Amino acid sequence: MSTEETALLPTLPYRDVRSQGRHSKIRFIVGTAIIAICAVIVLRWRKRQVSDVIDHDFGVGFHLTSPHGAVANSYPNGTVLDIAKVDGSPSYNEMMFQLSLPSSQHPHAPYNSLEEYFQDQARQAVRHSRKAAAPSDVDELAALLQSLLSAAGNRLDGRRI
Repeated sequence: MSTEETALLPTLPYRDVRSQGRHSKIRFIVGTAIIAICAVIVLRWRKRQVSDVIDHDFGVGFHLTSPHGAVANSYPNGTVLDIAKVDGSPSYNEMMFQLSLPSSQHPHAPYNSLEEYFQDQARQAVRHSRKAAAPSDVDELAALLQSLLSAAGNRLDGRRI
């Protein structure tokens, strides 16, 4: 190439490779810091929206047995106050009887052996193939728990449980 041809070519400014590495590290650090600051701001904003005020100093416990369910309050001084006892429906009692049978028991996590794991995988595959969110027994439990919850709400002057 002649000098005339090289004069026509644009000249690129020389950049030091080491300075490019430093700039990319600085950009990375600044970007990470900005993301972290934004995350803290968003999380603090969300925390302000959630009320963490507890307007009671008691715990509420539910107890489910074969013939009935019960709900009670427990206070920090050790006092336990029975709130309500709700008798289960005939279908609830039948469900509890069925669940007490050895044939209703199945392995679950954490498994004791690989054999239990594979047995449970087959059971879960059948359950998922039915596309049911949960067994129908959950409806019976939910009905009794809803009755207990409304009884507790009435007794506690509508305080949120």
